[in-house]
Amino acid sequence: ISLYSTAMGKGDRAEARDVLASLLKIGGVVVLAVIALGYGLGPWAGEQFFGDRGVGLFVRIICFASVGEIMRAVAMAALNGTRQMKRYALFDMTANVLRVGFVATALIFGTGAEPVAFAFVAHALATSVLAFLAYQGARREGGEMAPPHLGEVVAAIPAAPIRAFLGRGSLLARARRTA
Repeated sequence: ISLYSTAMGKGDRAEARDVLASLLKIGGVVVLAVIALGYGLGPWAGEQFFGDRGVGLFVRIICFASVGEIMRAVAMAALNGTRQMKRYALFDMTANVLRVGFVATALIFGTGAEPVAFAFVAHALATSVLAFLAYQGARREGGEMAPPHLGEVVAAIPAAPIRAFLGRGSLLARARRTA
């Protein structure tokens, strides 16, 4: 998020686009890995740790909820980078309230763990839609600081510099720990 804010602060729209594209690319890779691991190892882990392969089936379901985090991260970066903090806070609080609402509803009206697992997936889908709407709102009301069109960001994904992005983020994290 800070790399995007820095790029926007410098007025470097190409770098801002590339940061968001890198965020999407990294998010996609991580989500695919989480889904693959959850799908492949979920039943085995359920049996090993809980003596019940069925628990692992819920792990498979919940891993799909990670898809919703990709657009959420992009929207939060865009809102923060355009200094739309009211919209940022509203989006973040709404997403959290939705998570609690979906899970609480599943616990109250559902039977067993399956409805809770699907509540997480429903939350991920709802949050993705809200994130898309928040991003579009940031574009509409961002003025000169408006984030790039999402189509531009998606088109930049193949060339998005993952290694450079991770390297700068790692350096920033190390600098903060030593400061």
